[in-house]
Amino acid sequence: MKNILLSIFLLLIACVTQAQERFADCAGALILCDRSDLIVKRLNGRGNEVAEVGYTSCSGRLDERNSIWIKWQVGTAGTVGFEIEPLDPADDLDFIVWHLDGDIRTCSRKYELRCMATGEDIGSTTEVSRPCRGRMGLTAGRADTQEGDGCGADHDNFLAAIDAGAGENYILYVNNYTSDKGFKLRWSGDAGFVVPAELVLPATDDTRMSGAIWFSAPSDADPLRNDWAAAAISRAFVAKVTGARVANTFAGCMPDKGDAADTGVVPAFELGLPYPNPTAADASLTLEAPYDAVVRIDVFDLFGRVAYTQEYIAERGIQVLALSTEQLGSGLYVIHLRAGENRFTRKLIVTNK
Repeated sequence: MKNILLSIFLLLIACVTQAQERFADCAGALILCDRSDLIVKRLNGRGNEVAEVGYTSCSGRLDERNSIWIKWQVGTAGTVGFEIEPLDPADDLDFIVWHLDGDIRTCSRKYELRCMATGEDIGSTTEVSRPCRGRMGLTAGRADTQEGDGCGADHDNFLAAIDAGAGENYILYVNNYTSDKGFKLRWSGDAGFVVPAELVLPATDDTRMSGAIWFSAPSDADPLRNDWAAAAISRAFVAKVTGARVANTFAGCMPDKGDAADTGVVPAFELGLPYPNPTAADASLTLEAPYDAVVRIDVFDLFGRVAYTQEYIAERGIQVLALSTEQLGSGLYVIHLRAGENRFTRKLIVTNK
């Protein structure tokens, strides 16, 4: 009986631990401390309040599946834009931006500003839907505030940037209809973010490292940056927010310089040979990473054409990267892998395609 009770207790602890960093409900949103770009490695379900999105201007009542809620407060007035890029280019992501009145720890008074629901045009060819896949966001030079379901001539995946005033609070909701895979988010515009005054952040020793959220330095100096594999990334510090309506409300902050990977030093990554090789199915690569990083793989055919590209979030230590050959015909391919300053080249033979 004692063993049964102990097992139940450990199971409950595991469930609570897993739920502590879901960010899948508005009340439990991730509250940002600054404008650091971020990577969400995975999306863990739809939370406990599955109908809180409510009616939207772009798609009626959106079906919440794999989601994350992110909040921020503006410290310096200006424009707010961003670019969201799914980790899997085939995924269908949507987003909504609300203005939030009152305390940033609440969600009761939110007003929709932008709504993006573009995606596959059901019944049409892949080429018709292609413009509505991949990157999306808010950017200068656009005037529209919403794009509806499907994909048409009036869809381009980008809406107008927001003119934000100092002290205003905002919510970004991102939903992945296709999978639980995450995305990369890069900020643009000249508004500054600030730690909300109502948040009292504990010392670093009282926080923990995120298992799903990574930060990199803000990219305003290079607004066209798209190579996340060029530099180290750092896990966010997450801290429970006191005074919030739910216990699993967190603030996420860029790690202090002393706690992040030292980008002035170039630790060496180690990459094994692809296996099996030759292969008629998928292949694998064993990677040993000295720090958390974005790893980019480009696969070239014998004519030098890019046949396949994939990015991975590598964690410190040894891991196995899965390399899909679904898009590859039979033949010899060259694999280029980039991780920070490290470059590797490997050969792979695909057979019986």
